[in-house]
Amino acid sequence: MQRVLCVLLGVLLVPTIGLVGDIVVDGKVVSDGTGFQFPDGSVQSSAAHPKWSQVAIVDLNGSGDYPDPVEAMTDLATWCPSPSAATPCLVKILPGTYGLGTQTVTMQPYVDIEGSGRKYTRISTSAATAVTAADNSALRSLKVINESALSSMAGVSITSAEFIMSDVHVEVVSTGTTCYGIYASNSVLTAESFEVTVNGGETSYGIFTDPGAGLLRHAKVNVTTVTGPSVAEGMRFEGTSAPAVVESEVSVSAADDAVGIGVYGPDQSGRDVRIDVEAAGNGTGFKHDGSGIVELIGGWSWVQSTGIARGLDAVAGVTIARESQINASSTSDQVFAVGVSSSADLTLERVTVIGGGGTAVYGVRLTANGAARLTDVIVDAFDGSVYTYGIESVSSVPFTVERCTLTASGGGSWGVLNSGAGGEGGTIDHSTISGGNAAVRNDNSSADLFVGNSKLVGGVTSNLTCFGNYDATYTAVGCP
Repeated sequence: MQRVLCVLLGVLLVPTIGLVGDIVVDGKVVSDGTGFQFPDGSVQSSAAHPKWSQVAIVDLNGSGDYPDPVEAMTDLATWCPSPSAATPCLVKILPGTYGLGTQTVTMQPYVDIEGSGRKYTRISTSAATAVTAADNSALRSLKVINESALSSMAGVSITSAEFIMSDVHVEVVSTGTTCYGIYASNSVLTAESFEVTVNGGETSYGIFTDPGAGLLRHAKVNVTTVTGPSVAEGMRFEGTSAPAVVESEVSVSAADDAVGIGVYGPDQSGRDVRIDVEAAGNGTGFKHDGSGIVELIGGWSWVQSTGIARGLDAVAGVTIARESQINASSTSDQVFAVGVSSSADLTLERVTVIGGGGTAVYGVRLTANGAARLTDVIVDAFDGSVYTYGIESVSSVPFTVERCTLTASGGGSWGVLNSGAGGEGGTIDHSTISGGNAAVRNDNSSADLFVGNSKLVGGVTSNLTCFGNYDATYTAVGCP
């Protein structure tokens, strides 16, 4: 036993003491006097492990290659002279909070930055931009904090780059004018399992792209403003393209006006996106104001505001929502759970729409040349202090309702009110419509509403063409 301990002790001490002569263990030479010899013939002459190529270790406590990521990137030519797709490089940041003052971490192509988890590695700055991304690079497993009073600031800025983010938390705290959690221009951003928090700023955006492409998956975006005047937007997409958003959460709370997600021009798609908006001013869950096509599947839009509340606001372009829930309420103003205006074209399929509170409540409202097709949709509008409508159309474009349930209650309430001028009124088939004042009312004397095979509770008015309708007692309802 003593012999074994002595041999083991000798082996452990080999790297840390001067070696003289051969050291033999079980008949094999393990040291020839220059270092520890491995079976493949390689020799290690000290206890330190060989330095990894193309990797820089950043350690706050001084045991790494650099004390902070800025120095590692500044000295890139030393440890990563020719980064490329064939020879990528990595800045590995060990746990700790790295205060960089007013410095920016400027990334380089084919050089990734990786922390030790967003709970353990933090980069903190008070610069105009905390991290500037680069083409063909990635940021992962850390938290980026930017806190300052600059007029314009961002957490992560991406310009003309294909960039990847994962397991990152971007936090921006601002008392300035305009702030962005993530700003991307002419870039492809692929980001998964990440979080963006923005607090303050007169105009604040969680994620802003102009234009952008890529994928945002498993995102959690929270934007808050506490003083006015202020405008807060969780995600804003401009330009000719936008990233898809999948299985994500967007929460916005504003001292004045707030928008959950706004699309202004590009095509865009969202799947299982959950939007929550609270606004002391006007609040909008999802806004589409552009010539593109937007398709939403699953998820919800929930809005509560003091001012005007809009769950889904289709201002222009084509908007398609399927298997979603849209909810809007106001404490003192109008409610448009779904609004369709200008020349917007809206399709709702298997969607639940709920609007309540406020003065006038509209489950769905169409204006100007707005067009809408509702299939298998439930609309519940209630408690408008002045008026309540399941659907109101003042559009010159006909609307279509098929296999829907439309209910309006409280105040003066109508299931469907058509007050447009000219054109055609619209068609209602195989639906259930209820209203305190009337199920269906058409004020457009130049265009009939066509209502067929539907349950109408509350009576009907003139200017209707009816076939096969009945009331709550299954008594036939004809058109006057």
